[in-house]
Amino acid sequence: MTGLNLYNCTSKVSKLFFSLALLICFLSASTLLMAQNKRNKLDEINITSSFKPSIVKTSKLEFFPEVPQKDTNAFKFVYPAINTTFKTPLSSFSIKPLAYNAKEIIQEKDNFYIKLGGGNLRTPFASAAYNSKIGNNVVSLNFDHISSKGSIYNQQYANTKFEGQVKTTLADNQYLKFNLGYEGDDFRNFGYDTSKFLFQEDDLKQRFNKFNLGAYYDLVSSVDASLSFKPTLKLGYLTTRRGAKETAVDLEIPVSYSLEESLRLSASIDLNYLNLRNKKQANASTFLVQVPLKIDYTTNGLFASGGLISVLKNKKVSFLPEATLIYTFKEGTGARLLAGISNAVNVNSLQKLYEINPFLLTPDSLNVYQQINYYVGFDWLNPKGLQLQAKTGFVNFKNLPLFINEGLSGKDFLVLNEPSISALFLEAKLGYVFTDKLSFNSALKAFSFQSQNRYEYVYGVLPLELTLGLNWKPLRQLSTRVYGEFFGGNMAKTFGKSDFRTKGIVDLGLGVDYNLNKKWTLWMDLNNIVNARYQRWNGFTSFGFNFLVGFKYRFIHTN
Repeated sequence: MTGLNLYNCTSKVSKLFFSLALLICFLSASTLLMAQNKRNKLDEINITSSFKPSIVKTSKLEFFPEVPQKDTNAFKFVYPAINTTFKTPLSSFSIKPLAYNAKEIIQEKDNFYIKLGGGNLRTPFASAAYNSKIGNNVVSLNFDHISSKGSIYNQQYANTKFEGQVKTTLADNQYLKFNLGYEGDDFRNFGYDTSKFLFQEDDLKQRFNKFNLGAYYDLVSSVDASLSFKPTLKLGYLTTRRGAKETAVDLEIPVSYSLEESLRLSASIDLNYLNLRNKKQANASTFLVQVPLKIDYTTNGLFASGGLISVLKNKKVSFLPEATLIYTFKEGTGARLLAGISNAVNVNSLQKLYEINPFLLTPDSLNVYQQINYYVGFDWLNPKGLQLQAKTGFVNFKNLPLFINEGLSGKDFLVLNEPSISALFLEAKLGYVFTDKLSFNSALKAFSFQSQNRYEYVYGVLPLELTLGLNWKPLRQLSTRVYGEFFGGNMAKTFGKSDFRTKGIVDLGLGVDYNLNKKWTLWMDLNNIVNARYQRWNGFTSFGFNFLVGFKYRFIHTN
């Protein structure tokens, strides 16, 4: 009887994905055929009115932000990449003590620079980037290195990173991109009482080596660019000093087609495979398949999008709804109303977990994480330079990773998986462009946790995050930036003690760039100016005040 049930389940799953695969193939074939037919038609353009362009001040703040690049800020919380417009409340954590620097964006033309510096925490800093266009190819190379040692015993960190990319233009409407990279992180588990506990150095060292390889193809076809086909393949390999090894394979094949200006169909096949091997535990593997199908419709200021995500995980198939409604008020107001349901499903890989908390013990298994959001909100872009955005609603997390101190010393963190957590949330952003030389931005994210199934508290999750930033260019050759980060304390659990909430975090920084000429730039960054000795993770105190100064030299200058 068990074999028969397994056969029926397997049969249903096979039929489901066979049908979805046929649908995507049919959509791809029909769109290619329709695109080819459109190429044979002549477009007739009737000019019925003239257009007078106007220039208004606006910021670059968007409601659906891209994942920011990893930088060297002290305790800089950078969100992990997940396929949703909402972010998990577990922000990535970095123990780097320096305020510098967000990765520079260099254009697709010849560009080559080096950046060197040092600071008060025995901190060498080196960065270099090369970008060159050779025929139809664009070659980009990036190298970064930084290390620091704090005043606490074993409080040290080092990071080395290399990235390479080749982008080949195959035609005006398509290109192919390959990338490879390596990143090494070194930590020490210094968060324990050295007067009570004595550990060998090997028990405190943490090292993570990440290797990645990827390929990306982009095709926008037909006369009116109605067909889009963008498959992506990513391969990752992670090793740790404590004997864990993780292999990741991600394949995404999205295709979309506009039947007309107001109607667009999209579908995708997303495959994720992870394998975690550890010396002390048995191997763990997870295979996750997602097939999102969506329809977008636009009419008279109303944008409506809806669909289903078919998910195969743990040999079970589930269907998750997706819906978005955006109503735009009459032209000139710059205001929109928003509402929707969003779903995100991914695997709590070792790589994602250590980017959140590098002091963790390797987990025994791989769990599939899911986040469901129900939200309403609005955004408003004022022509005078003001942009305001806000969302509020209800969210449910499944298999959200939590972190507690392990053992008597508490030098390591255990990873717990909460089966279900619900919360009310608020996300808001406020930006203002005063002039082209002065701008302000801020972001707020708050959670009010309502209930959880397994554990008494939501350990390690920040209930409040507020960031502020001010960019000012008082002189043509002088640029300054001021930033502030404020975080509410999270719940912590240690052996033999009652659960408690850590203190809130305040971190203020200042950065200055001064261009001597077209090639030479002097720069300085001050971080944690108030010298706050906060603890993002219980027992692990921040580096305190630190600074970094240096120079940048550009070998090839382009206007």
